[in-house]
Amino acid sequence: MIDMRVRRFFCIATLACFAACLTAAGDLRAAGLSKEEKKLVDAIEEKRAEIIDALATLVRIPSRTGDEGDVQKYQAESFRRMGMDVDVWEPDVRELFEKFPDVAQNPSRWQPEWGLALSAPGRFSHEALIRSPYDAVKSYRGRPNVVGLLKGSGGGRSLVLNGHADTINLGDEKGWKAAPFAAQSVVNRLYGRGAADMKGGLVAAQKAVQAVVEAGIRLQGDVILQSVVNGEYSGNGTLACILRGYRADAAIVNRSTGSGRVIDDSSGVLYFEVRTKGREVYAEGRRHAPPGDGKSGEPSSVSAVEKMAVVISALTTLERDLNDLYGPGVFQLAIGIVRGGNFTASSARDCVLHGALFFNVLPRHSDFAGVPGVWNVWSILSEAVARAARRDPWLRENPPAFSIAHYAEPFNNLPDAPIVKAIQDAYRDVAGKEIRLAGFHPPAADGRGEAVVGKVLAWLGPGAAHAAGDMRHLGNAGQMSTVAYGPTGGNIHALDEWVDLEDLMTATKVLAVVVARWCR
Repeated sequence: MIDMRVRRFFCIATLACFAACLTAAGDLRAAGLSKEEKKLVDAIEEKRAEIIDALATLVRIPSRTGDEGDVQKYQAESFRRMGMDVDVWEPDVRELFEKFPDVAQNPSRWQPEWGLALSAPGRFSHEALIRSPYDAVKSYRGRPNVVGLLKGSGGGRSLVLNGHADTINLGDEKGWKAAPFAAQSVVNRLYGRGAADMKGGLVAAQKAVQAVVEAGIRLQGDVILQSVVNGEYSGNGTLACILRGYRADAAIVNRSTGSGRVIDDSSGVLYFEVRTKGREVYAEGRRHAPPGDGKSGEPSSVSAVEKMAVVISALTTLERDLNDLYGPGVFQLAIGIVRGGNFTASSARDCVLHGALFFNVLPRHSDFAGVPGVWNVWSILSEAVARAARRDPWLRENPPAFSIAHYAEPFNNLPDAPIVKAIQDAYRDVAGKEIRLAGFHPPAADGRGEAVVGKVLAWLGPGAAHAAGDMRHLGNAGQMSTVAYGPTGGNIHALDEWVDLEDLMTATKVLAVVVARWCR
């Protein structure tokens, strides 16, 4: 009898403890929030429908790169309704090149003929842009930046919340399951071009600041909301904000990282173009003709497409060799588009390849020489193609033309930066769990860790960035401690792009808490 009572007691006690643990776990998300912050988070939840509707409205406004005028007009009005001081201006291309000659880019548009229309064998310049025939990308007329300033009372830390309002093109519009500008919601996802990249982040940041304002929280530091143009490819919109004097103690780029992940680095990238020449001959001529030059034994017809295969082989071999040296995934090659030839039954006279190479670099706090910067990477690429061409009889006499269409230096923040901790703490208090830090994090070369070539893979945290973005300008040119943080999304730069609506709410709450704490 006693044993039975004891067992019953312990069963009841165990169940009570289990129930208490569940209750504690449920309360954990609010455990670190002050009463004021708890009200702030609850107010955001009460406005769930309004926040989702704001995103749907933004997605329904087409804003492909070059056509940002309508969406930026909407953004300016939204910022004004929040009581912010609003600055609307068109970036000055000449000033960008004069102030930032090493990183300023040619403006771009979403149409294929204007996307990355002007390539060059090296750095871009305003003079070369003006001499070009591409009038549509010589200025930002009708494409303004929009910045909203919430002025603090003074003495607090300032914060930039940055996002680009432009999107890429639609691709095969017939392949979309949902209309790309319908902002259709299905099973907690909102679909549409720009939903994840990066209108979801723009809305999360905007609604976070709006919630802080409506809660009557008095901030000492300034909050700077940025809705920029031409974030795709060039980054000139963000660069123009720096040129205009918008700097802060820290910056958050509201890209689609997932609310449970913060990224503190941005890859470098080179978009490049390679052109090969051939000798256009009908197939019958190839079969019956004598050797082309009497020396190499090649037929009189030479396909530029066949010769592009030599280039592709050289590029993929280079990617493999570099990753063998520095660690898997440090260099990531994309062979995006290959076009050539005019007739099915004739050898191709011309062929063009458009590709990109993304690369990571060691942070500033490491004394390891590390992966080279953008122009060293360009030299490595150029030499790899030239070396392959010298081994091919036709390409030795007709070398491939290699040019740059876009370039971006990498950026690495310090993983222990205060803004990183601010987001980590806010996420823990809002979501009740730890956030994941993703980035390129070698150990410091101070005896506690040794930076060694070939060990880079061990430094790449789970989900390292491997993407270039406006973090580079805010961090490098703007000298701001910069991270990326925003809601979960998918199919970025692909069909059926989407953003997770539950995560949109979480990211909004986290950003609101970050603003309330950081700027006080």
